[in-house]
Amino acid sequence: MDMPSNIRTSQGDIRRVGVELEFVGIDLLSAAEAVRDVCGGAINRRSDYEVAVDCSSYGSFRVEYDSNYLKQVQKGTSFESDGIVSRLFGNKPEVLLSMDRDEQIEPGIIEKLLRSLASLEVVSPPIKITELYTLNQLITGLHRRGAKGTRNQPLRALGLHFNPEVVSKDVSNILPVLKAFLCLYDRLLVLESVDIVRKIYPYIQPFPLDYVKLVINPRYNPPLDIVIMDYLEFNPTRNRPLDLLPLFMTILPDLVQRKVDSSLVSSRPTFHYRLPNSEVDDPAWSLTGAWNNWVMVEKLAYDASLLDKLCRAYSDHLERTQQLSSAGWIHILDALVTPSGAISNFLPIGS
Repeated sequence: MDMPSNIRTSQGDIRRVGVELEFVGIDLLSAAEAVRDVCGGAINRRSDYEVAVDCSSYGSFRVEYDSNYLKQVQKGTSFESDGIVSRLFGNKPEVLLSMDRDEQIEPGIIEKLLRSLASLEVVSPPIKITELYTLNQLITGLHRRGAKGTRNQPLRALGLHFNPEVVSKDVSNILPVLKAFLCLYDRLLVLESVDIVRKIYPYIQPFPLDYVKLVINPRYNPPLDIVIMDYLEFNPTRNRPLDLLPLFMTILPDLVQRKVDSSLVSSRPTFHYRLPNSEVDDPAWSLTGAWNNWVMVEKLAYDASLLDKLCRAYSDHLERTQQLSSAGWIHILDALVTPSGAISNFLPIGS
């Protein structure tokens, strides 16, 4: 696995990264056993819908059904049928239920349905980025047990998320990463081979054109509070390929809570990179490719000269085309990054 230009925080500690992996095809206990096989520790059943694997080396892993409804059932909270689709699957439209607005749903029926249809998710504790490679053994273990990713599960839109710790919560460390991500977004879509269903579903919708134009403008370098306010104005949602709400909740929580439904936003000092597919059923797939793509973003962020060059070129391109996701921009980007246009040659930038 490649390492970013800065592997330490501004306090000198090795940066950490959390991993979230969605899949189907195996049951809760089997997934927990796959975690235990790699990390050791004890499996502690918290409910019928969530277990913890307490590992002395890394901390506590969670294995759970990816269903807001089941999590509420676990807490003893009941729901009415209004908005049932979003409450069942966190806005995942796999199941359509037609009920009268005031009808109460019998929990047992819904729970049985969800346990057969909802995906599972493994959520790791924060792990040192220098040790992230060890989780590839978990991918192998899940694959061997029969776990399946998004390509073999129509309408599931299963993903892999990274939560790399920020170097610091200063604007000088946050804004360049955001600018770099926006410049590389089209190329990342190609590198990640993002599944068509995941593009259609709302979870990783691209940043609005006007917001991209605002941020990549070379003159855009405001204080952090303005960066946060601009982000919330254009993106009052978690459903972006690079979700900054968890990070901004650690900086200006009151502002975030006023602008978005923060009940599903956990405060953590990380970038939340949501773009990659979960392809756990592919024996050749691992965390490495998606992680290296994220490292590419960070390396560009800390190459100030090249980042400025790309921001200027992308700004000009968007003024001409007025559209995102342009093959034309990928061609320009590749040519600017390396003389050969080979994006893989970009990875050593900043080293």
